[in-house]
Order: sequence, then C-alpha cells, then structure tokens
Amino acid sequence: MKWFSNFGFQRRNRELQEEIDAHLQMAIADRVARGETAEAARQAAVREFGNIPLVQDVTRQMWGGGWFEQIGRDVRYALRQLRKSPGFTITATSMLAVPFAPTAPYSVGSTVQCCVRFLAHGTRTTL
Repeated sequence: MKWFSNFGFQRRNRELQEEIDAHLQMAIADRVARGETAEAARQAAVREFGNIPLVQDVTRQMWGGGWFEQIGRDVRYALRQLRKSPGFTITATSMLAVPFAPTAPYSVGSTVQCCVRFLAHGTRTTL
C-alpha cells in the first residue's frame, strides 16, 4: 500500500540502512589502513558490527512506531487471505453483521426522534 509511505517509514528505513552502511565502510577503511585485505576487512567489520537485521529491528522498536507497522502488515495479510477465499469472506461478514442488523433501525429511529424533538422545542430537549 502506497499510503504507508506518507508516514515516513521508508525514508527512516533508508536512512537507517545508509547509517549502517556508513559505519561498515568506516570500519572497513580503518582495517584496510591497518594492512588487511579488502575482503578480510569487510568480513571482520561485519562480524564486529554484529547481526545487521537484529540491529535494524532493535532500532525500529526504539523509534516506537513498530506497532503501527505491525497493524498495517496484519491488515494487508488479512485482506490477502480474504481475497483468496471469497466464500469464507461472505460467510464471516454476514455472521458479523447479523447481531447488528436488528438494532440498526432502533438506532436510526432514536436519532431521528432526538433531532425532531430538538428542532421542535428549540434548546429544551426532553427525552
């Protein structure tokens, strides 16, 4: 979904990746300056830095918006699953709508009655 990009998740993730890459490049440059080969320096820098996906996940948790991203992923997964099985979707939706259907006319009627009383009596509303 494109509207998630409006919340800055992709920009922040890109900046995080650039920051990690910059740290790794500095560590590689330091090791090469000390006399290591480029490949050995890269492997040592990655090993010293640690588990990159874990660092990314911990950083995202510290940002505090992880729950919103998780909800977005859950909703996308749910919609994908419902699209795959339309029979289940119709059944589940109708089963959820059945308890609310009998009360809907009363809610509408109550709202209309309150509006009519308000308009008929000005600011004096009696229920």
